[in-house]
Amino acid sequence: MKTSLLISQTTRTLSGQVSMLLVWFTVMFCSPALAGNRSGVILPCTSISADKASNSATPAFTALDNIIIKEQAAADFGVTGKYSRTCIISAPQGWVFKAGKGSLSYKLNKDIRLAKLTVEYNTIQIEMTVSGTSSLDHISISGIQVQALDGSDIDSEYQLFRSAVNPGTATMRNIKCTTQPNGSGGTSFYSIRQSAGVVAKLVFTSKPSIAVAGSEFEEQPSVITTDQFGNFTREGIPPVLHVYIKLSSGAGTLSGNTQMNIGSAGGNGAITFSGLSVSEKGKKKLMVTAAPLSFAITNNFDVESGLSVSYDSENMCVAWPLNNLFSKKII
Repeated sequence: MKTSLLISQTTRTLSGQVSMLLVWFTVMFCSPALAGNRSGVILPCTSISADKASNSATPAFTALDNIIIKEQAAADFGVTGKYSRTCIISAPQGWVFKAGKGSLSYKLNKDIRLAKLTVEYNTIQIEMTVSGTSSLDHISISGIQVQALDGSDIDSEYQLFRSAVNPGTATMRNIKCTTQPNGSGGTSFYSIRQSAGVVAKLVFTSKPSIAVAGSEFEEQPSVITTDQFGNFTREGIPPVLHVYIKLSSGAGTLSGNTQMNIGSAGGNGAITFSGLSVSEKGKKKLMVTAAPLSFAITNNFDVESGLSVSYDSENMCVAWPLNNLFSKKII
């Protein structure tokens, strides 16, 4: 097994000197290798807000740090002869690159005689000419930008990878291809994931299914904060954010604790109301508001009368509160 190494080094480009972080590949025979592994420990992946996804209200691409492909041995980049060869890095399923954005640099006067970069929607193509195996070479790719297509897909880790279906023609030892659309099982050139965006909406997670007029709901309503895609989040929530609950439809008065703090100094993104009841029977809906977040409204639920009437075997009228285990006869 070759040990991974992170070092700082200065490399020469056509326009001058730039400082960069070099990431060597860890190679474990007969097992996947990830760029940046150190003694088998995977470095954290880059987390990108769902608010930047293609289907968000404010879509945006995110620039990645440099991607470095470095030889461990002088023959790791296969000799191409007079013809150039390609190494193709694919975007994982559900992600895209910003076409035309990115640049490539390499050390002059070594085995790599020529290299250029083409960035398309789904692929990064490195075209290179390698003349021999006398020196250790590396390629640095900078300015790559990525974007997720769906902001609801959070917390799953994805890899920029070399696809077994479309790897290109270059030989690069110890870089493993994979057929997995998320990039798992092969060499990772970069790890990315989405995290929930900033708080944008209120969402009911529970509500009364049936209730009795004048009595506290058996199931009190619960509310959480979510981002624009409905992902639970506390991102950007202030210490105090009051949530107000009221009837949005149906007659009667909603009583009980109708105001709660869902802010970081209160429920921190999740609250459950207590002591709520409705004074009159019928179909009801509840609404919660907390400016500037989007409000939420429940579906209809039934509130029954507080008195149930029936007849016993002696044809006497029997009535009792629905929320009481005891009954009494009424003649």
